[in-house]
Amino acid sequence: MRPTLALASGILLALSSYAQDPPWLAEGEKLTYALSYFHVVAGTLELSAKPEGENLRLTMTATSTPSFSRIFSVNNRIETLLSRNPLSLLRQEATIAEGKRHYSEVLVVDRATGVATRTRDGREKGKVTVNPPVLDTLGSIFALRTLDLAPSRAFSLDVISGKEVYPLMVVVTGRQTLKVGSTKVETFVVEPRFRSGGLYKNESQLVLYVSQDPRHIPLKIVSRLPFGSLTATLVEATPSWQEVVHSKSEKQE
Repeated sequence: MRPTLALASGILLALSSYAQDPPWLAEGEKLTYALSYFHVVAGTLELSAKPEGENLRLTMTATSTPSFSRIFSVNNRIETLLSRNPLSLLRQEATIAEGKRHYSEVLVVDRATGVATRTRDGREKGKVTVNPPVLDTLGSIFALRTLDLAPSRAFSLDVISGKEVYPLMVVVTGRQTLKVGSTKVETFVVEPRFRSGGLYKNESQLVLYVSQDPRHIPLKIVSRLPFGSLTATLVEATPSWQEVVHSKSEKQE
């Protein structure tokens, strides 16, 4: 569905206008999350970002706990290489092991020809014409953190997903206070929405609660699944997120 009238009336649409080099990235970053499903700890998610000259390397790993692996085993790793000016996909390498599904996939963007080629387990799976700047899903999660987020704003990013390039609408639907340990943290509620058939999906499959400081750290990520939801809650960050987020002390409770 299209955004509601209340949201549309205050919308700011910025086409690929994200910041180029956030200052907090200079020494790299690592975020560690506890994954829970139906309030049961199911695994660990790690997101890292590290500058490499004129490029940026993003890494995501997701691993199920030994106990949850008896039900469903997960051991995924995705590495994404982006150019930094502008943020745009150069290469993605994914190793996926989910239950009985196992494969390796590589996506390479040829900037000279504007063609992205995807191979799976060494066999070509197809080519996609791209018009940089373009991102993969992992790159889009990083890119949305560089946006000038505020309630009722929305931004459009081009994202390669599967065999096509889709517009991804990043919508800031409001604010919410999260309690992290003994600290109350003010967050923006951010919903990435893929467009299909000219319409934006009314219900997001992913909701991020990001800190309101310039780092826009995702403190909680909720992924809606056909049965329940999977929640990633930040448990550790390098450098420490407590030093930069806007929070309320216990005296303000």
